[in-house]
Amino acid sequence: MARGTGASGHRRFALTVAGGAAVLAAGGLYAAAGLAAADVPDGTRVRGVDIGGMSLPEARRTLDRELAGTFAAPLTLRIGDRVEKAEPAALGLSVDTAATADSAVSDALDPVSVVGRLFSAENREIEPVIRVDEEKNRTAIARMAVTAERKVRDGAISFEDGRAAAVAPVTGTSLVKERAPDALRDGYLRADRSPVVMPVKRTAPRTDRAETERAMNDFALPAMSGPVTLTLDGRAVTIGPSVLGRHLAMTPGDGGRLTPSLDAEGLLNDPGVSAQIREAAQGPRDAVLGLDGDRVVVTRQARAGHQVEERDFGKAVLPLLTREGAARTGEIPAKAVQPQFTGETARRLGIKEKVSSFTVDFPSAPYRVTNIARAVERIDGSVVLPGKEWSFDRTVGERTKANGFVDGIMINNGQYVKSPAGVSRPSRPRCSTPCSSRESSRWSTEPTRSTSSATRRAARPRWPGAPSTCAGSTTPATPST
Repeated sequence: MARGTGASGHRRFALTVAGGAAVLAAGGLYAAAGLAAADVPDGTRVRGVDIGGMSLPEARRTLDRELAGTFAAPLTLRIGDRVEKAEPAALGLSVDTAATADSAVSDALDPVSVVGRLFSAENREIEPVIRVDEEKNRTAIARMAVTAERKVRDGAISFEDGRAAAVAPVTGTSLVKERAPDALRDGYLRADRSPVVMPVKRTAPRTDRAETERAMNDFALPAMSGPVTLTLDGRAVTIGPSVLGRHLAMTPGDGGRLTPSLDAEGLLNDPGVSAQIREAAQGPRDAVLGLDGDRVVVTRQARAGHQVEERDFGKAVLPLLTREGAARTGEIPAKAVQPQFTGETARRLGIKEKVSSFTVDFPSAPYRVTNIARAVERIDGSVVLPGKEWSFDRTVGERTKANGFVDGIMINNGQYVKSPAGVSRPSRPRCSTPCSSRESSRWSTEPTRSTSSATRRAARPRWPGAPSTCAGSTTPATPST
């Protein structure tokens, strides 16, 4: 046992001595290599620039000289579909050659690297150290975000001056600002200097180019290819492309599909259409009564009219827009509207004879003769039904040139002014049977040398409270001296 112990102890001593020798050897190797690493290790390169074996100051100067042009060159930035160039300094980017050289030396002093270089001459590629000016970088990215911003726009169809035009869709883009700094730094470090693709968010339009082209070919172009013609009671109403286009639209629906719509109310009220509709779809006309001696007769028969509803009109027009030639014609659906007063109504109510007449003398003047005659013409044949009220102003209408009245002299607020005057004269008589009148006439008192007369008559009803009819005429008298 003693020998075994002694032998074992001797071996431990031998191993300890050997281990100590190994540590001393390794330490010697590291010290030797460390002394050799006072300069940049051989085979060290930065972007192809060999700085191996150089002192630290020399390495810095070499990197300044060789890398300045490469890292000062403008960067090409691709932001969505836009491409622009920017100076690295404006982006807050620059290469730190001193820090790069320092990193080459500090990496070389790592113990594993030091010992490894004693047995190999492997080349080392060092990445340049990039310095970022945070304030300039943020400012540049903010500016970039503004210029890169593009609102999404759906494809659309517009109608103007009788033509259809496609509005091209636009994909929306916006810069992802939180990822932009890394993208700039990585692009600046890239050796090939290819365009730096900036991170953007894209928003696709609901209506794309294919759908816009389909809507143009299937609807818009045919709609503007010519007029459409609609008929009502044998009368034609023609609507041209320029008028149609003012009231057409195509709006995106589900899935961005463009659907045509027609503003039927606007089209029906368009001056180019409303006049034709009024002529084709005439309103109802009441019967007109007059006198044959003292007997009441129907001087103009009643007539039924037509009423065109906006919704029905739109439904009639829209399908015609995609047709061609003679197929672009159709009927206007209209509702029949009956007159309120007919010859039968007069017979049933018992309106049969004149009951009285009135004459009003007035100083003659050309404008009076014209205006009074026009007022009496409008009053003539008026029928007042039981329980109803007759209005002078509603019957005669506004005294304007468009309604057949001419200017005269009248007193308004104590001043002589030019205006259609003299109409107050026929408003003075009243029907002797129940017949009320509301009027707000203007009175003229200027002297004249001639006189005229106006006559108003009322037909006798068959029973108390039955309707009355008022008729009127005007006859200029012989001028007085």
